[in-house]
Amino acid sequence: MTDADESFELLILDLDMPQVSGLSVLETIQQRRPSLPVIIHTFLTEYEQYPAVQRAACFWEKRGNNIDGFKTMVMEVLKKFYPNRFSLELGPQVQDLPKRRESIHEDAEAFQERG
Repeated sequence: MTDADESFELLILDLDMPQVSGLSVLETIQQRRPSLPVIIHTFLTEYEQYPAVQRAACFWEKRGNNIDGFKTMVMEVLKKFYPNRFSLELGPQVQDLPKRRESIHEDAEAFQERG
């Protein structure tokens, strides 16, 4: 992972990695840093139902060219997990991110519409 002195506040993880299981990496991260928000950013939608993936802050399916929607979603996850660092009020989508397990397509479409 990282040295003990290094600090980061968000992890964006693609589950499709060479020579290692993305799910194993995710599970290790969740064991070592359970409070760290993890955004799953991947083409591999078949992993959506795995418990480790469901514990992630958000699941974002890679499709098309929607970088603005992705940036918005990242900012909203940061606001949710670090509300004292942001002065903007959180919307209902952000407040429900850890609890919601709707279809990844519905999540992606909601963020795309906002962008």
